[in-house]
Amino acid sequence: MERIVNEVEGDKGKSIQMISPGIDEKSVSYRAGYVNSNDSNTLNGGMLIVSFEGELIKHIELPFVPTYFLTQE
Repeated sequence: MERIVNEVEGDKGKSIQMISPGIDEKSVSYRAGYVNSNDSNTLNGGMLIVSFEGELIKHIELPFVPTYFLTQE
C-alpha cells in the first residue's frame, strides 16, 4: 500500500493520509479512503481501489473525506 500511496502522491502533487480501509469481497478488491493533508482549511479526500495482488485499479478524488464504505451484496 505504501508504494501505491507514494505513486498517487507523486502523480497528484498532494500529501494524503489513509483513514478508512475496507474489503469488497464481491469485486475482490481492497478499498481505502484518504484525506488530503496539504490543506488544513478544507476537508477533501478520495478513495483508492486496489486489487488483492497490490495493483491500483482506480483512484477517485472526492470533495469530502470518506470515513466508511457500504457494499451491496
